[in-house]
Amino acid sequence: MKALRKIVKPENHHITIELPEEFSDEEKLEVIIIPFEKGNENKASRKEYYGKYAGKIWISPDFNEPLEDFREYME
Repeated sequence: MKALRKIVKPENHHITIELPEEFSDEEKLEVIIIPFEKGNENKASRKEYYGKYAGKIWISPDFNEPLEDFREYME
């Protein structure tokens, strides 16, 4: 399922949204309109979380190697 979230300001009771290319082949779209609540502008988007832990997580090079404790079950 594809989804698009935009915050737009209506002009003369009309809203205009430019659709990305991945929506160009769609015959119909469902539109849900939710009033924007003030105070949410500081809320972090999902895009701000991508890469948040880059360089902070380390995995041992032998992570996928068999464990000695289970050797007898793997033979």
